Amino acid sequence: MKRIKKLALKIISTPYLDMKKYYKQVRKLLNLINPPKEPIYKLLDHKMMLSDREIPVRIFIPMQIPFQSY
Repeated sequence: MKRIKKLALKIISTPYLDMKKYYKQVRKLLNLINPPKEPIYKLLDHKMMLSDREIPVRIFIPMQIPFQSY
């Protein structure tokens, strides 16, 4: 585990830290240590009709199509 990450987790896990008071600072620290990752897919929400029912469908499309050799 990285030293900075380990230190941050140790600080956050201490019992005397008031999470209600320091929540924003803790979230900023965690976002610096673990930045949000970009999705590797596009998301398409669609609804299909079948008779009188509406069926939700979610389609995941990859951002990059991998090279395929035949």
